[in-house]
Amino acid sequence: MRRFIWLFLGLITLSTVTQAQSQSSAALDSLTNRLAYFQKKAQYLARRSKGLTQQVSKLNTRNKKLVLHVEALRQDSVRFKQLLEESYAENKRLVKAYELRIQGMAGELRALHDSVASLRVVKHDLDVIKGYFATARLAKREYDLPVDKVIQALNDLFIKQNSPYKIKSISDKELVITEDFTLKRQTLLFIKASVQMQGEYKLIMKPHPFASDKTLVDLRDSLVHKRGDVLVTDNSSVDQLRAESRLFSFIDKAIY
Repeated sequence: MRRFIWLFLGLITLSTVTQAQSQSSAALDSLTNRLAYFQKKAQYLARRSKGLTQQVSKLNTRNKKLVLHVEALRQDSVRFKQLLEESYAENKRLVKAYELRIQGMAGELRALHDSVASLRVVKHDLDVIKGYFATARLAKREYDLPVDKVIQALNDLFIKQNSPYKIKSISDKELVITEDFTLKRQTLLFIKASVQMQGEYKLIMKPHPFASDKTLVDLRDSLVHKRGDVLVTDNSSVDQLRAESRLFSFIDKAIY
């Protein structure tokens, strides 16, 4: 009986040990599987951590560049603000200057308006004066050439061999010429005698007061006649007019 009991107890104990061993083996397998899982998980996390570390490094680099860019933008913004304020102040100054200039121009315009009105009066008076001088005789002759051209033309005219006039003196405004000629004058008993005459003519040239391309030519003349070996001033106005007409007829043919 005791043997049976010990056998029964031995069986129970063996069964318990076997069951315990079985459970221990199952637990060990489970732990092994979990360990393998966690090892794989750790490897995955290590790789993931390395990738994230690289991304974080790149992000840090980009962040540094972004910070530098933002700082540059901030400095540009400060400079732009300064330039904007300076431009605003300059524009304000220019606007003020233009306003003052416009006010001054308004005054100048009023003064100019008054000056134009005065100018119209002066122009009218000047037109009246010009009209008067246009109809008045300013000199013996008026030629449509400047003074130097008239002087040159007269010089060329009087030095010709067939010219009855001889040049005595010449300047840039005056020309003195002489002429020897003979007149028939009535004496006693209605007898006409030949009289040797000499004329001296001073031609005075000056620009026309209202047309610089024109020349006024005036004449101062004197006639003398020979009485023996003496030259006597001749006061015959008729002979002077004839000598003057003869001289300008000779000149006009050469200039016109």
